[in-house]
Amino acid sequence: MPRLRKDNKEKDEETSLEVTLLLDPSVVDDGLTFPRPRGLHKRSRSRNFLGRSSSAWGKVQPSSPSRSNNNKKKKLRSDIPRKQGNRSITTRSHAKDVDIVVRPMNMADIADIYHLGNAIFTASDFPNLFRTWDDYTVVQNFESSPEFCFVAEAIQQNVDTEEDDSSPKSNNNKMETVNTNTKEVVAFLLGDSLTKRTCGTRGYIQWVAVDPPFRRQGIAKSLLAAYVDAANDQNISLLLADTPADNHQAIQMFAGVGLSQRMDHVYLTCRLDLSRIQQQHVDEDGSFSFSYTVKRKKITIRNMEVEDLHPVYAIGEKVFTKEFSNIHNFWDEHTVMSSYLSDPEFCVVATVREKLDNEQEGNPEYSERVIGFAFGTTIEKPRSSWKYGWLVWLGCDPDFQGMGLATQMYNTMAELFALEKVNMIMIDTQASNDGALAFFRKQGFGQDEEHVYLSNTKS
Repeated sequence: MPRLRKDNKEKDEETSLEVTLLLDPSVVDDGLTFPRPRGLHKRSRSRNFLGRSSSAWGKVQPSSPSRSNNNKKKKLRSDIPRKQGNRSITTRSHAKDVDIVVRPMNMADIADIYHLGNAIFTASDFPNLFRTWDDYTVVQNFESSPEFCFVAEAIQQNVDTEEDDSSPKSNNNKMETVNTNTKEVVAFLLGDSLTKRTCGTRGYIQWVAVDPPFRRQGIAKSLLAAYVDAANDQNISLLLADTPADNHQAIQMFAGVGLSQRMDHVYLTCRLDLSRIQQQHVDEDGSFSFSYTVKRKKITIRNMEVEDLHPVYAIGEKVFTKEFSNIHNFWDEHTVMSSYLSDPEFCVVATVREKLDNEQEGNPEYSERVIGFAFGTTIEKPRSSWKYGWLVWLGCDPDFQGMGLATQMYNTMAELFALEKVNMIMIDTQASNDGALAFFRKQGFGQDEEHVYLSNTKS
């Protein structure tokens, strides 16, 4: 299937939307804690994507003409999926020549899934999913967790007849019957597992989509059943997913496998006016280090270094509590390390200079303590001039609230995005996170897109 074309009209629609920095804050005042559940993604050459459980079988999108020569809807039985040894599940249509097989994804499916996602996750129907869907998403999910990735394949049985040219011309040519199969990926589920040392392993359903002509036939239900089986095989009991809040069919489908605990979420975006961004602190090579004094404390904002990995993780553990479950569930050591490895240029830390206890008077010694951090990434869409910035995580030590840490780190991230010619910034946070929402609205974020996180237990 060819890549989804984006004409000028669609670009103009996106232009009016703005940028979505994906943050998942748990904020208080200026000592914000904005994370983004594991899934951060880029381009993050890391395994923790979080592409968002973009379940998009609820709305019917027009099918791409190039995907199929027959736009007639295939009638399939929505039978309860049957688990087989290799976890392949077959549902037969009323027409004897069509099978739908749910099976584990393989490498040959990557391009088909990517193009199908392009056709479904459009800027008009799913703007936040459109911005974060790309080829890296598919490759990274399959590379990191192939055991949690599944496809539904439509197998069309074709019966053709042809003359047998081997017979003498004097005799009537015999007709031979040739059976051929045409296969097409019509749905997919991309999943993952997340391990927190303090809470065990969680299953995360990241992306689910079904081609419009094949919807309402039980395919999504079969994909979810395959994922649940895979999770059970690894003794994973807590399952997570997320989807747009108005995707009622997807929400109902997740509830069918027990994901009925709901936590509201919101996405915000902001246009980045490159003409107004002044590079006050960030050099052309992306390096920066500057200090300011507040409440008699010297605060430094600089590039993250390898020594900061554990201190950053410890701050996240301190501020991303269960009160903000949308964030808490996705914060772990891997998130910190993968962000540092994949997007070091978008890793920002705030430190404070502290005096050490020293018996020698007149010769004080000082240490540097990490008190805040921000992780970001950029996303580029094929055949589009738009480039997106995604503020994935932002957290501040509660002991240093009210000292401008969040503002300084956000402004630095904006300079980094401007250096990369980003047009839009994206963020997201729990809907009950009033402090974070107030902070971002003050920075110019808006265009709320309501989302919902779902789980099968209170977490």
